Amino acid sequence: RNEEFGFEFWYPEEWVMKENTWKSGASKFNVVVNLPDDENVTLDSFMLNIVAPDFADNARVSLDRMGATLAPVIVAGVRSVRYEVPARETLPSVGADIPFGQYRMLLVADKKHEAAFNQILSSFRFIQK
Repeated sequence: RNEEFGFEFWYPEEWVMKENTWKSGASKFNVVVNLPDDENVTLDSFMLNIVAPDFADNARVSLDRMGATLAPVIVAGVRSVRYEVPARETLPSVGADIPFGQYRMLLVADKKHEAAFNQILSSFRFIQK
């Protein structure tokens, strides 16, 4: 639960959460959640990043280049886009791009954690700040 930005979601209790693990002009806030044995992998088990719209648009261009499939999805009542990067890519992943006021919220998970990612999406809620 993050009261500053007004959202909450479930994640597996054995996973380890860290907030603001990197600083970037494009990232307003970020959080990564990893299985204890996944902490030194190239792609985090799950990541949430609140970014400027131009950053999210550039990420979408990269997804197109990788042949990602895009599909509409509703996350916490908000029309969003779910994507899947194919297994042939170096970092197969699943993700969602959620409009978030003047920002966009990007959620991404390693493809091997797709079941947990789907549970995170289904449990995602916006809360009163």
